[in-house]
Amino acid sequence: MHNPFYKYCIFILITAFWSCKNDDITKEEELIKRDSCVNYIDSLQAVNKETSPAPISSLRSGNVAFGTLVYFYNDSLHHQTAIEISLDSGKTWLEKRCAEIRKTGAVQARYKNSTAESASTKLQFKVYYKRVLIIGNSITINGPLPEKGWMGNWGMAASDSTKDYVHLLSSNLKALNPEVDIVIRNYAEFERSYWWYNFNSLQTLTEFKPDLLIMRIAENTNKDNLYSFQAQYARFIKTLIAKSSAKVICTNSFWKGLEDADNIIKDVTIKDEYIYCDLSSLRNDPSYRAFKQFSDESVGSHPSDKGMKAIAELIAKNL
Repeated sequence: MHNPFYKYCIFILITAFWSCKNDDITKEEELIKRDSCVNYIDSLQAVNKETSPAPISSLRSGNVAFGTLVYFYNDSLHHQTAIEISLDSGKTWLEKRCAEIRKTGAVQARYKNSTAESASTKLQFKVYYKRVLIIGNSITINGPLPEKGWMGNWGMAASDSTKDYVHLLSSNLKALNPEVDIVIRNYAEFERSYWWYNFNSLQTLTEFKPDLLIMRIAENTNKDNLYSFQAQYARFIKTLIAKSSAKVICTNSFWKGLEDADNIIKDVTIKDEYIYCDLSSLRNDPSYRAFKQFSDESVGSHPSDKGMKAIAELIAKNL
């Protein structure tokens, strides 16, 4: 048992065993290592829709985290052919090997060369989020103000914490992912003094790395002092998502009279490809506000339970 030659043979056998084990690494894992959503031409045989297999996928249909990558491949074909992916039910096809899942819906993949195409693989995904950041003002969360008759510590004017738009949205998010981490912040200070705002104060939220950012601010914006609002608003968002590839939803004001600020917010969403959620349909119905529940006008002008529900529903349509 102590023979050096015997020990050497055992070492060789173990090494050979683990070498074989490493050969068992799936082609999916190998492709993921050498292909980061950049298409390349495979050595594949001529594609025929009648006989060619559809591409193999790295995932099955189901619930996936926002930003998940799904890869497509097949090594059984041998002629130069590209993989194409469609995210809009086959209307548009792009040459690439993988897709980033950023919304609920279908993903299709096929092989194609200059003369033919294969059958397609079709997957259906439902997106959930892991880290959600909601930036708002008193409509989002506000501590007690006894002198105004407000005793809550949630979205102002909601009858209890479960009735504000944040908690209603949170229920939707948790239904998809019970472990979702939701951070809520009141940044009315940015609305009121955005022109000299200290963006370094956002570092902790940047490190949170949200995969969903909801910007629910506008109401406290100084409508007579908007000269740098667009640049600062855009910078605020970019600072928050500097270390992530988050989906961003921006709403306009719940109140009337801030149309200039609303237009600036909309311009930012168009330029930076964020989602614009329009709340203007809620402004003319007094039942969406809480004047009947609060004698103090500054509190009563906030959304009632009905208003909070309507805000949550409009935002939820974009999730």
